[in-house]
Amino acid sequence: MKLKRITAAILLSGLMGSSAFAADSVTLSAGGPGAKETDYTITFNGTAGNTWTYSVYREAGSNARTLSHWSLGVGSCNIVSTTGSGAQTGNGGSANADGVLAGQPLVKWNTDVSTDPSNPTVFTFTLDGEYGSEQVAVVAKTGGSIKIDDGLITGPDCSNPLSGGDSGSGDSGSGDSGSGDSGACGITGGDAVTLAAGGPGAKETDYTITFEGAAGDTWTYSVYREAGSDARTLSHWSLGMGSCNVVSTTGSGAQTGNGGSANADGDLAGQPLVKWNTDVSTDPSNPTVFTFTLDGNYGAASVPVVAKTGGSIKIDNGTITGPDCSIPAPTDCGDSGDGGTGDSGDGSDDGTLGSGDSTPVTLTCPAGTDMLGHFDWNGTSYVLNGENVGGIAITGGVEGASAAGANWAASSGTVSAILVASSDNSASETLNDTVSGSFSNSALGDDIVSVMFCGTEGEQDDLAVALPAQGSVVGRVWALACENDCDEFLSASEVALDDADHVLEVIQPNGQVLFIPVSILK
Repeated sequence: MKLKRITAAILLSGLMGSSAFAADSVTLSAGGPGAKETDYTITFNGTAGNTWTYSVYREAGSNARTLSHWSLGVGSCNIVSTTGSGAQTGNGGSANADGVLAGQPLVKWNTDVSTDPSNPTVFTFTLDGEYGSEQVAVVAKTGGSIKIDDGLITGPDCSNPLSGGDSGSGDSGSGDSGSGDSGACGITGGDAVTLAAGGPGAKETDYTITFEGAAGDTWTYSVYREAGSDARTLSHWSLGMGSCNVVSTTGSGAQTGNGGSANADGDLAGQPLVKWNTDVSTDPSNPTVFTFTLDGNYGAASVPVVAKTGGSIKIDNGTITGPDCSIPAPTDCGDSGDGGTGDSGDGSDDGTLGSGDSTPVTLTCPAGTDMLGHFDWNGTSYVLNGENVGGIAITGGVEGASAAGANWAASSGTVSAILVASSDNSASETLNDTVSGSFSNSALGDDIVSVMFCGTEGEQDDLAVALPAQGSVVGRVWALACENDCDEFLSASEVALDDADHVLEVIQPNGQVLFIPVSILK
């Protein structure tokens, strides 16, 4: 493994204003040994207030490996927002996935990057305040035998808050610079809609979606849901995209493409959308934030928005401010003020961060199918990424539940396609609406990093347990909860089950959903 440390006092032109910290760069090498070893160059570009900016590009060429993800150690820092595709915060996973950042606080971007050094892919994160800097760990991961390389780069030191000084006092900017004469205006947010689903009865739950505004080509929304013991978690929410081209997203479980069935996507069935398969905050003062970045700056219109959960009435539809890519963004912004906000820029920066982002290997279900489950390989097991609509359970078998493949079973719905991806490419297998089988990496020639199941979503029975036809194996299930509005619980219930490829879907009294392979119950 080779590690090349270089320093560069280079800022991306027009990307950001002055920074208290010098730019620096590190090149990490992974994917070898041999011709496929690839260089990934990560540059700290500087800070603007509490926002830190980095840019990344990789070596080009037919042998070069795509970047699976890159990670940055953030210590005790609190990250409030990110830009860049596939962003994730929390603690690192295994050493096989996150190297020296295994188990450590980090920010990670699960995406490939540009191969053009003059137009690298840009990533930012915003902290809860302004802090000093120190050398922090940085990790790049790809495929091959030597998957990981790590190094050091300038990053935040949140044990060292900055006082703020006189920056932004008002005299450093005229107030008129960047007023709109040289780029698109921002679009003011504040439009909100509350959708109600999950009923009828006490479990009907409110989901409030707010358009927070658009800055350049990046659109921001926040979502929270009603709290309480009867409230249902959000399965997913979707926003109509019309003719727009989404190039990157932030927020867990993001998916782009066309909507599935009306049962899954309501008014957006078969329509272009961006969807997030995740639950959201129950705190109105701290909602869950989602963003997407388009391929340019566009105007706004009223677009469809959908929320989905469980129960008999799974879907509610509404409208909210969103992009209309048939019209350009407004440019007559007027006077931006008297300079009281400090340096507002030189007019050349329209906030278009990430416009040069390259698209990673993305799995998208075929038109007319629903995404039943999406899983990522973390080095030891397949971990659910978003909602498990199909009740997919991945187990061992002839492939051994490894990065080479595994067995699977669906307890709610039928699978018509399985998509697998490595760090470099993807492949798909078409099935005949089946409920169990296996998948492998035979068409990839490399380790699986992600697998997606597509098909037709099943309907839940009144009891939240999906049972196959009765067979010879008898298992015992404890505390099965009612799915609809009933208070009783079934205890020590004996149920007849099929073979070990099937699973039980159990909703516990605390609302957590478990998928239990029959073999565990024998």
